[in-house]
Formats: sequence, C-alpha cells, structure tokens
Amino acid sequence: MSHKEPTGLTDAELALLARKYLDHSATDAEARALHQWYDKVDEKEIEFIFTRSAQTPDQFGEQMLSELQEMITKEKGRKVVKINWWRAAAILLLVAGGLIAFLLTNNQAGKNGKSEIVHNTPSGDVAPGRDGAILTLSDNRKIVLDDAGNGNLTPDGDVRIVKNGNEITYAFNSTGAAREVRYNTVSTPRGRQFKVVLPDGTSAVLDAASSVYFPTAFIGNERKVKVTGQVYFEVTPDKTKPFIVQNNDMEIEVLGTAFNVNTYNDDDARSVTLLHGSVKVSKGNAADATFLSPGQQARINNNNGKIDIVKSVDMDEVMAWKDGAFQFNETGLSKVMAQLARWYDVDVEMRITGGERFFNGRISRNINLSQVLEILRLSDVNFRLEDKKLIVLP
Repeated sequence: MSHKEPTGLTDAELALLARKYLDHSATDAEARALHQWYDKVDEKEIEFIFTRSAQTPDQFGEQMLSELQEMITKEKGRKVVKINWWRAAAILLLVAGGLIAFLLTNNQAGKNGKSEIVHNTPSGDVAPGRDGAILTLSDNRKIVLDDAGNGNLTPDGDVRIVKNGNEITYAFNSTGAAREVRYNTVSTPRGRQFKVVLPDGTSAVLDAASSVYFPTAFIGNERKVKVTGQVYFEVTPDKTKPFIVQNNDMEIEVLGTAFNVNTYNDDDARSVTLLHGSVKVSKGNAADATFLSPGQQARINNNNGKIDIVKSVDMDEVMAWKDGAFQFNETGLSKVMAQLARWYDVDVEMRITGGERFFNGRISRNINLSQVLEILRLSDVNFRLEDKKLIVLP
C-alpha cells in the first residue's frame, strides 16, 4: 500500500513518524505532517500504522484524543462542533476508549469470512445496534430473524425463505406461472438493521425503525412495495415491470436503479436520493411527478406537500448509515438525538436551554453510546443516561 498522496511519505516513513509521535521525539514539522496525512487518508488505510508500530492503538488514540480536545477548546467560538477535524478523528477517539481496537489489530476472519465484532459494553452503557429484524408472514406469524439460524425458514405458500447472515432471500419451490401471491413484511425495531432480497432479486437494506411490505411474487405488470423509515434499494432492471415504492401518498417509480428513501418523521420532509439510474417521484397524482438525475434528491415537504429538488447532495451524508456511520453537516442537536434514539434504542428527553447547536463530522455507529456522547460533550452539551433514557442537559 502506498501513501504518496497527499504527503509524499512512504509507509515506512509514516510508521516512523507514528513511533516518534508516540515517544515525544517528533518535531513540530513531523507532527504536522502526520496530522496532514490523517486529514486526507482513507480511514481503511489507518490500520497499517498500528501493525507496524510497537505501540498499541489505545496509546496512540489517547495521545491524539488529548490533542483533539485541546484544539476543540481553542476553536469552540461558534456553536458548531466539528467532530472530524481529521478524516480519522472518530476512529482515534474510539480507539482511546479501547472499544474498537479489534478493528485495527485483529483481522482474523470469522466463519463467514468477515471480521467478528465483539462489543465490550460496561454496565450502564448501551451497545450499538446490530443486524436483526422481524419477518411477518401472510398469516401474521412472526419470525424474529435475530434468533433464527441460517438456512431455510418457515415457508410461506410456495415460497422458500432463506436466511444467510444479515439477509434473507426469496425463492420459489415450484416452477410455472401459477404462483400464489402472498404478502410479507420485514421490519426493523430500533437498534436493528437488515437486508432483504425481494423475489425479483432487488435488494432492500433497512435502517433502524423501518419496514418494507412486499408480495412474495411479482406477477402483474408492476412491482410494488411499501416502506416506512429509511430503506436503500438496488433495483433489478425489468423494462416490462416498473418497480414502485410507496410511502403514504408518495410514490417512486423506477426500472432499474439505486436510491435511498428516508421517511422518518423527525424531519420536516421525506426524501428520495438517487445514486444512479433514474426515478420518478410523485405525490398524490402523476401531474406532480418529478424526475431525478444521479446525485439529486427530491424532498417532499410534510406540511405543504411541495416537492423540491436538491441538485447538489452530499452522498456521504445520505449513505453514512448504510456505511456504518453517523455523518452530520450542520445538523441540529434534536436531529442528532433522533438518530441516536433509533440506533441505540433509547428514549431522549431534551432539557437543554439556549440556542440550537449544530454538528459537523462523522462518527462510527459501531461503538457504545457512551463513546458517542463523549464526542458530543465537546460542544458544551451534557448528558445523563438512566437505563434506556438519554437526558440532554444544559
């Protein structure tokens, strides 16, 4: 792996800088060079420093955390908290707590070829959300997918439902056109996320507190599903059968594309963000239809029903949840708390007074709630966690 950009330093040189930084022998220029590298580098590349250094991630993180806190104190004139001064700041803050050292030091694969994650959750803390959902069959039987083992689940008619890790797929037990259509729902409670591969091969990834309602076979001239919460779709192309997503009076029509739907009620608008392909978004009737191009977002105002198009969208922010992160761009405290409530399955009580606080930055969703709160406390916001209630204090 090479690190010629942006610092022009090689792996060995960067590893040497890290060691000198840790033993306090780095010059000011060397420390700046290391910080500049953190400002630009892909977070996935950070690992090499720890694999080449005799120091532990905990020690490195603690030292960087101290400097981050000092910088925050100096730059806190505005009521905007920049959580991610360096691209890797969130990782370093978490490493300081020793809770994600495994991400940097333990690359042994689990049984499915992925790293196995084990969270150490102290008493009184709240672990992050995880994979899991509830599958409701056509006869209202419910299967808790968190507890179900891999393999065939209870069939629904002539449909075979197979679980594999954090997803379920649908397949037919019989061939031919005479297929009985039933309806299933996959729903995620707070603190869960899951993926379902629909009968046509379309994949739907559900964020916490979300659902998708769909037929066990798409046999008509369209493929229609209903959603709540936030769902990311990658639609299998089929020019003969448009794929339609509904949320109350909002309808999204596509042929084959990838897009994100956010219908949480803590915002003043529902949104559809297009990654690639094309979609038609309408509310109430086709006369109000709006067509999106890749990189655009349609926002339906929940108060007046007006559809606005945002032509320049921060895709990192939109898709952060799917990539395992919270990302804030001038995000108000109440909206930050709404995200934490869903992912950590806690109730939030706002007791804070004074003006609104806004947050910028990126934080991993794979850490305990206390770690996130430690970062947010740098904005002069205080918290108290009482069982599953998070109280926001002045």
